[in-house]
This record gives sequence, C-alpha cells and structure tokens, in this order.
Amino acid sequence: MMLNCKEVSRKVASDHLATAGPWERFRIRFHLFMCRHCRCYDEQLREIDSTAQELWNDPSQDRASIDRLQREVLETLKEGGPQDQA
Repeated sequence: MMLNCKEVSRKVASDHLATAGPWERFRIRFHLFMCRHCRCYDEQLREIDSTAQELWNDPSQDRASIDRLQREVLETLKEGGPQDQA
C-alpha cells in the first residue's frame, strides 16, 4: 500500500527514516521518487537542518542575524511546503 503525502511529510519531518525498517524506508523513498511535492519538502527540510547546524556551530553569528533568518524560514514555510495529494 502506497503512503499518502500527509504520512510521508510527517515521517520525513520527524526523521522517521533513521529508525524505520527496510520495508518502511522503501515505501517512503518510493513515494519521494514518485511525488515531486514531497521530494521538494524533504529537500527543504534537509536544507533547513543543514543551515541550522551551521548557525548553531558558528560563534560569530549575532542574535539579530539568527532572528532574521528564523523569520525568513518561517515566511518561506508559510508560502510553500508539501501539497496534500491524498
């Protein structure tokens, strides 16, 4: 049974792939292969995670820059994200 977009978006946002079994990982990856909306959402989450890690580990970042970036990320997420296809 194929997963729907809502299920996949929850699983990728919670990093479910790290603890999922082989069949579940296959189902999620298959859905991402077939669905450009969820694939885009997954890529956005990965980019946000990478950027957050860089900021967290960069002591030269000031609070104003981090607050500005946080607002930009939230605005971007409000404008986009996965479309419910199910």
